[in-house]
Amino acid sequence: MLLFSTSLVAALIALGRTAPLVGSIGSTSRPASIARRDSSIAGPVTKSNFPDPGVIPVDGNYYAFSTSSMGLHVPWASKAGAQTWTINSADALPSPGAWAEARDIWAPDVIQLTDGSFVMYYSAPPKGDPVLHCVGVATSKSVKGPYKAVDKPFACPVKQGGAIDASGYQDRVTGLRYVVYKVDGNAKGKGGDCGNSIEPIVSTPVLLQQVGLDGVTLIGDPMPILDRDDRDGPLVEAPSIYQSAEGIYFLFFSSGCYTSPSYEIKYATATDIAGPYTKASKPLLKSGDGPNLNGAGGASVSADGKVMIFHANLSPRGRPLYRGVFTAKPRFDGRTVTI
Repeated sequence: MLLFSTSLVAALIALGRTAPLVGSIGSTSRPASIARRDSSIAGPVTKSNFPDPGVIPVDGNYYAFSTSSMGLHVPWASKAGAQTWTINSADALPSPGAWAEARDIWAPDVIQLTDGSFVMYYSAPPKGDPVLHCVGVATSKSVKGPYKAVDKPFACPVKQGGAIDASGYQDRVTGLRYVVYKVDGNAKGKGGDCGNSIEPIVSTPVLLQQVGLDGVTLIGDPMPILDRDDRDGPLVEAPSIYQSAEGIYFLFFSSGCYTSPSYEIKYATATDIAGPYTKASKPLLKSGDGPNLNGAGGASVSADGKVMIFHANLSPRGRPLYRGVFTAKPRFDGRTVTI
């Protein structure tokens, strides 16, 4: 899952992905997808490669973090008020930890704890493995970093393909903290698009893990809350949770293959964070929904609900991948989101 700079209404991009197994999504009515008239989509707000963006509001400013790019493990950008996004030269994660290879850091996501400190979730290759990724955790007293990695991975199911795309969430009602991530089952696939379009197709579940108020300590076992189906192509990935003012949980995710125009942003809804989740009947965003929107993915909503950030491929011919940041203003109504 990768980064660089310009104006607010935008986000970041993504570099790599993969994952396995999950339960039913069960539900009756299916939420509709986005209405595209009067769209709030803006971007690209950066002209640099900034994939798999994650966004966090802090003291009236916004900070975004990207997959490895520009020679940095985790590039980051900031935006104050009505100013444009500015890419910073410092590496937010100087070292991914003793357990990880110092390369290909994917899809970082940052949360703020009640004591004012910060936790970053990210994916990195475990030492000695040239293919798989596992989820790591790092902490910092400043949103800007530097973040210090915990000595061992947060989630590393290597037999199932590893784990990627972790995103933190604190329930606005209960105050409990969770992390969602993808089991990278397609890393164990038989080939084809993103390694998983040749039968038998491998499961790529999204798992929900409760954590302590420190954002790090595991509580219980992870549970599957979503998985791919035939409409999703080889995988689902890049999960992120937001709860609307009406109490509906929106699980945003990407499907298709990140290297192609089939990559799309989708969402599913539930009345309980553990599900069951019902997928919307149509994608929230797909290639062609707007200028420069090709292979959009990696969407997440800021904790204050004001900004959705995501990336899209800016390469004229699709290759090489060069993902720029886009932003939008999400609007929630029942089980439907529009931007």
